[in-house]
Amino acid sequence: MSTALAVSSRRQLASTLARWAKVELFFKWIKQHLKIKSFYGQSANAVKTQIWIAISTYLLIATAEKKWYLPELSLHTLLHILEVNLFEKRHIKQEVTIVFSFHHVSLSVESIELSMEFYSALGFKKVYEWQAEDRSLRVAHLKSGAAFIEMFCYPSPQAAPETTKELSTDLPRIGVKHFALKVKSITEAKDTLIEKGLINDAEITRGHTEVDYFFLRDPDGILVEIVQDERGL
Repeated sequence: MSTALAVSSRRQLASTLARWAKVELFFKWIKQHLKIKSFYGQSANAVKTQIWIAISTYLLIATAEKKWYLPELSLHTLLHILEVNLFEKRHIKQEVTIVFSFHHVSLSVESIELSMEFYSALGFKKVYEWQAEDRSLRVAHLKSGAAFIEMFCYPSPQAAPETTKELSTDLPRIGVKHFALKVKSITEAKDTLIEKGLINDAEITRGHTEVDYFFLRDPDGILVEIVQDERGL
């Protein structure tokens, strides 16, 4: 409470609530990050000491994460690694498994404008574009969620082999075949693509891997698979 008599009761109430809100946020942060399950002592000094030790440990771990650049690890995981290897003389990076995540798929296209128009209908937006000074190459990045499509466009592109035009003749050939986009409802996705004029019709199939799918082609004939995966893998 305040001893300032000139302050109105409403302002005092607002100030008190604001202070308690910060206290509540502080203890919420403690519960979420410091993992203090119980206090070893009952006195005020014992409780404060344990909290400060936990905060100091958290800050040391956070500093180590920044110094060693370990973005693939949560601070909780990093702390667990240190607990298990506390008396081992080895660098922390020896205990870290690098996590690889999907970033982009690259396509060579005849017209970036036509391809961007096609993939924008599938939810992708252009986020980056580069062009050589002599116009010998143009590159664009489209993004949807965390996934990118990287497009290369040359003035004189080479046509894809005839075997790539049909799935039955392309699958036996070694190499990347197509990429897939996941949807919650494959029937709704099909209706939307028909409405947008990207396909006339498509047969939804249950594959050998128990995933429902259908295919469509982009302006360059590249196969794009639309899938609904309910396996929960």
